[in-house]
Amino acid sequence: AKINSRKLKNLPENLVKLYKMDEDEMLRVRQTDAASEAFLRLRNKCAHCLIGFNTAKQMEVHMNGKHAPKSENDYQCDICKAFFITKDNIKIHKKLHLIAYRCRECNLVTTVKKVMVAHE
Repeated sequence: AKINSRKLKNLPENLVKLYKMDEDEMLRVRQTDAASEAFLRLRNKCAHCLIGFNTAKQMEVHMNGKHAPKSENDYQCDICKAFFITKDNIKIHKKLHLIAYRCRECNLVTTVKKVMVAHE
């Protein structure tokens, strides 16, 4: 429930719901998201995680925190290239890739919160 409330933060719950995908659909949706006009237009973004940031500083903190290994024994996510210290952490993390946003009105599915917010 904690994940759900965090993911849905700042989104109108009457219009958006969380949607569980299988791995194939997730890879297709990520590809569509990465090529979407709404994502490409974002000035500060991480192309690995498909996240937009309000400032360059926020993006820099993200890149240094998520995409820089902390030790040579870190586990790297094959989907978003983020690093994790334990096997358990990466296992939990990888499940999050299977959760997307779905518009209750038009059924748009996206993994990028800013794409969901920007769509009509």
